[in-house]
Amino acid sequence: FKLVKNTIDSRQDTEHVPSDKRILFLEDDPPEDLDTEAITYEIDIRVPGSMSQGPAGSGGHREVRPSLRSIRQDPDLPGHKLLEMGREYDQIVTFYCYARTPNVALNRALWLEKLFDSFSWYFRFYNFRVIENQISKKESIKIGNLKLIRYPVSYNVRTDDIYYINQQELRELAINTYISRT
Repeated sequence: FKLVKNTIDSRQDTEHVPSDKRILFLEDDPPEDLDTEAITYEIDIRVPGSMSQGPAGSGGHREVRPSLRSIRQDPDLPGHKLLEMGREYDQIVTFYCYARTPNVALNRALWLEKLFDSFSWYFRFYNFRVIENQISKKESIKIGNLKLIRYPVSYNVRTDDIYYINQQELRELAINTYISRT
């Protein structure tokens, strides 16, 4: 979500949005005194990654244990190897675009869609594959006395959690071949 925040800030910088008109990006519902637009987020589902071919989220076998991705010499420790291990996860993440009117909320949802498209390279650089799922029907909600409209925008997100294990190579093997005849 930090990467999403970075893209939203970057786009608003490019669009020269004044600081008092910037979109709030929050995990929780927007505050009751909202005087600008807001985008919130939540993870709907997080499961081990599907290893089958086909569209995102389609069944098949899941990667329930980390798997070996690569082995290479450790550049800092001679005689050691670095094992790269990883495990993929599939998530469905929903972003809610809030505004006071339906038109503004829908325009913000479409803006977010274009934002994700134009920054797909950025997410991929950090091992996130982001595929749009859908923009759902508008929802009317009330926070305190504030009536807002929101559009849910959901994405399938695949992450690859990578970690490294340092392993020392076998230095010496001593075998005693003495056979006794008794």
